[in-house]
Amino acid sequence: MRLLVAVTMLTLVIVGTAVLFTYWQRGLFNALEAKDWNAFLALLLTWDRDADGVLTIGFVPLLAVFVGAMVYRLYLQQRLQLRWRAWMTTQFLDRYLTHQAYYRLTLDAGAADNPDQRISEDVNWFTEKSLELSVGLFENIVSVISFIILLWALSANVEFWGVSVPGSLVWIALIYALFGTALTHFIGRRLVPLSFYQQKLEADFRLSLIRLREHAESIAFYRGETREAGRTGRVFSGLLSNFAKIIDVTKSVTFSVTGLNQANLVFPLIIAAPAYFAGRIPLGGVFQTANALNKVVESLSWFIENYIKLADYSATIERLEGFDLDLSRNEATSRKVIFSTSRSPIMVACHDLSVFTPSGRVLLDEVDLSLGQKEWLLLTGHSGSGKTSLLRTISGLWPYASGNVELTGSKVAFMPQRSYFPDDALKAVLSYPEIDTAFDTAEMVEVLDALNLSNLSKSLEEIQPWMKVLSGGELQRLAIARVILQKPALLFCDEVTSHLDSDSEALAYSLMRERLQETSVISIGHRESIAHHHSRRINLSKCKIHELF
Repeated sequence: MRLLVAVTMLTLVIVGTAVLFTYWQRGLFNALEAKDWNAFLALLLTWDRDADGVLTIGFVPLLAVFVGAMVYRLYLQQRLQLRWRAWMTTQFLDRYLTHQAYYRLTLDAGAADNPDQRISEDVNWFTEKSLELSVGLFENIVSVISFIILLWALSANVEFWGVSVPGSLVWIALIYALFGTALTHFIGRRLVPLSFYQQKLEADFRLSLIRLREHAESIAFYRGETREAGRTGRVFSGLLSNFAKIIDVTKSVTFSVTGLNQANLVFPLIIAAPAYFAGRIPLGGVFQTANALNKVVESLSWFIENYIKLADYSATIERLEGFDLDLSRNEATSRKVIFSTSRSPIMVACHDLSVFTPSGRVLLDEVDLSLGQKEWLLLTGHSGSGKTSLLRTISGLWPYASGNVELTGSKVAFMPQRSYFPDDALKAVLSYPEIDTAFDTAEMVEVLDALNLSNLSKSLEEIQPWMKVLSGGELQRLAIARVILQKPALLFCDEVTSHLDSDSEALAYSLMRERLQETSVISIGHRESIAHHHSRRINLSKCKIHELF
């Protein structure tokens, strides 16, 4: 708040100095007309008093105040923008990471596109332009009021066809500015939707390049360069086509803006000159009147000057409003699945649990399922039978479901087919998502060696992009090592050995059975080879329970 008040006060100083410059300009040209060297020099360096004793501040002190106010207003405005951006980004990030919004928005086909761009670029653009435009608008409002008062007083000396119209210069300035604003808006009204669409296309193009980088190996194996070039090229062609439309509209707007700006240089002189030639005002009065009139027209033409910026700003607001609406909708969405704490010895209990696709197709209908302490349950079934969706529902990630789920309050872990590993030191990776490393080096080395990952035992302090440098099988064994070290009370496994050969798979499950004796596990798998590691199996395709032991 203090920064905003300071920026406001400095803006008032800038406008006040601009008004004083018109009096200095009047005195200077009057001194030139009178060939008064002493007054001319005083008006340049310090100040001067005219014959009526009116004080006029000189150029040097006015310049010092004006430059100082401009510099510190910009500095404080940027500091304010920095704080505002930090606050807004934190707010959006908190909401984006709460209630799994970052995940759920990917399931909604109608959700805002490219949330990463909206948080990073749009917030930055919004805060920067909000302050720039609002401070500029405030400065122009104050300037209009100040110079209209001055212009109204000067209008008394200006007549048209022998008639003195009260405030005539003010009315001329208003009509001129309104005409220019209406003309520019009529020409450039298409810029807002075009700018909004351009930002979307830019984000889509960047996203297509990111996907190309992330899936480089798969694309290279498929020799998919031609297909990718065509797909990326189509996005880029759309981007160029829309930008060409923006260029055409901007050209027309620039004609209007530039023409009106150049006309402002001579228009005030044309209005004030007749009074000078009639002998009603001195030369200094001409320039003061012309300068005041020009300032009013310039201030009233603020929308013309900033039309293109306002179009981009409006598009950015629409993007942030859409993103905010999606986050609010996610926050307000009531869970159709009722979660509660399970009673010992039950670790998981599902009652009348139905799971659907986003389009509403039923995957699983009124499932009743329970998991006891230290029990290992295997879920099987054909692809698309709802196995993974069931685990996501129990974990609270999948919103397209209804029913009741009871879960233990103990530590729960989820191990997907492709686990996430941050670009961090390996010992921190093994502790993820915990921030602090909870295991000693000897324990981590022993588990890695047991899973035939001894090549990583010497890399615990190294920071690498592990998801790129390790193979799929190594990543799955690393995920298993992490779970073994963390020892959750309840574990969900989604085809966690799909990239392993039979021997490595047998080793991994045997080690988990040995080291996670206090853990209850629900697994998804297609291979019969993992069945004997579980005490019970449910075939979701048939919805029957098969007792293995």
